[in-house]
Amino acid sequence: MSVGDVALACAEGTPWHNEMVTTERNWLTLQDIGERTGLPRGRLRRLVEDHVLPAVRRNGQLSVPEAFLDGDEPRNDIRGTFVLLLDAGFENDEAIRWLLETEESLGAAPIDALAAGRKAEVRRVAQALA
Repeated sequence: MSVGDVALACAEGTPWHNEMVTTERNWLTLQDIGERTGLPRGRLRRLVEDHVLPAVRRNGQLSVPEAFLDGDEPRNDIRGTFVLLLDAGFENDEAIRWLLETEESLGAAPIDALAAGRKAEVRRVAQALA
């Protein structure tokens, strides 16, 4: 189930390879996001490093699931949920995958539940995974 060259952008900016992050979601490169949001590339990289915009390297370019954006801005509920997952012992790729794939207890992908305003429920489920 490989989607090509997939590497996670760690907080330190050092990519590491993992082909476990797969999804049918639409992905945008940082360049795409920069054009869409008007944010400079350096600012986007800082958002990745600060877990505001979790990203993986796909086909040689840092990419973000489009679902992690709310219109032209990063979703404001991603960082807290993502950091909670990291604190619960998830690796970065596992946290991204968990956000994108259907979670049985939510009846939806956590990112979709967040978009529906179910932030507290998503975070309770994430915290229970610790």
